[in-house]
Amino acid sequence: INRASDALWQVGLGEERLRPVGTMSTGQRQRVKLAAALAHDPALILLDEPTDGLDPAQRDAMLALIRRVGTEFGIDIVLSSHLLDEVERCCDHVVILADRRVAVSGDIEELRGQGHGVIIELEDGIDAVSAALSAGGLAVRCHGSTIEALSTEDALSAEQVATLVRDVLANTGAPLRRLRPRRASLEDVFLAVGNGQS
Repeated sequence: INRASDALWQVGLGEERLRPVGTMSTGQRQRVKLAAALAHDPALILLDEPTDGLDPAQRDAMLALIRRVGTEFGIDIVLSSHLLDEVERCCDHVVILADRRVAVSGDIEELRGQGHGVIIELEDGIDAVSAALSAGGLAVRCHGSTIEALSTEDALSAEQVATLVRDVLANTGAPLRRLRPRRASLEDVFLAVGNGQS
């Protein structure tokens, strides 16, 4: 009983330890499940979609808790999720599966470091700029008036990307609103694997 009570305190439910689980919110129930795993003092915890059904605030709290369990408690955690931003927020290593096989694995920072680029916000001329950046060897995605241009797997150096973007903007005369650097995300790595680029 003491160990279960301690585990509930560790997940932020110490004050709720006498409350029936059926009266708790979805987020609290998820924490109870994690506390139940912690009560056994495991070396490893397996979590399958731990934020499923949670609202944004509960989701943030759960991800912070998972990260804390892994770092402060020294417990290894294997997390299964299709939400790649969540994986980036609370994991150090990743295994990406494609067609029931391991397509890529490794340290998240190393995998994300395989690409770099820029985010370009324009007043106008998005089609011409995106076409020219694509022709120059960058992977391009457009969202409204914003272009994400990425050099994957170091096809172009950061300096070459900057030079290409400068030249394209000068040649097209597109009015620039904002320009900022962009690193590859885990989603970029996943999409590259799916497209056979990895």
